[in-house]
Amino acid sequence: MWLQRIQGIVGRDTEQEQDDDWLPEPDTDDESDEQRLDDAQTEALEGHVLQLMLALLDHVLGDNEYTSALISSMAVLGISADDGWLGALVYTPKQSAVIAIARMLVLYRSTQMRQEAVQELIEEGWGAEDAAAMAPSHFDFVQEMAQRFMTLTEYDGKPTPMDTILRLRAFGFKI
Repeated sequence: MWLQRIQGIVGRDTEQEQDDDWLPEPDTDDESDEQRLDDAQTEALEGHVLQLMLALLDHVLGDNEYTSALISSMAVLGISADDGWLGALVYTPKQSAVIAIARMLVLYRSTQMRQEAVQELIEEGWGAEDAAAMAPSHFDFVQEMAQRFMTLTEYDGKPTPMDTILRLRAFGFKI
């Protein structure tokens, strides 16, 4: 769903994609004004990309962890062109980077959610100070997302891509 919305904004027709569509298009410096995004489109695109990335984190794995695009892409990051699989000393920092970015995305989204909640209260007629006091805190939003898809299963989390990545990283640290 989010990917289709992103493709709609950037002008990609998903029904007419070709087999070689994965190849990057050459950069053109003489880009016409019709191909550039306006401010509203850029804001919408950023929102959709954030939602897509959070959806990748929020994917409940169930019985097969490789149904997750995030887990599959992490597996690809573990392949060495020369030796097969990367060693733990090389792969663990990549996992740490993905975990750090995921945490930043959660914090960023919680900030957006708080601003939206304050704005809704202001639109209902509350003053800015009252609305800020009445709206849920950043902590509430972060805690809800963390419990939903950033917590290990042994701490009442669900099997999500983050659970798998955190476990593999812990195993890499032991090595």
